Amino acid sequence: MKRSCAKCGGKLERGYTPEARDVTYKVDQWIQGEPKKGIFGFRLKGARKIDIEVWRCEKCGALEHYAPGK
Repeated sequence: MKRSCAKCGGKLERGYTPEARDVTYKVDQWIQGEPKKGIFGFRLKGARKIDIEVWRCEKCGALEHYAPGK
């Protein structure tokens, strides 16, 4: 899919921003609903999760984030 930058109209290239988890990395995710605090951070069990796509403009460097879902 071809995308254009909303700021300057330049060409966007797809990438991602990693989320550090202990000694591993995952792609950042969008989580549906309000945050629910738990003992060790947020409770995510049962929440709808969608990986976030990050697109960077080759011309101006602007980043655009999308959670396209399925």
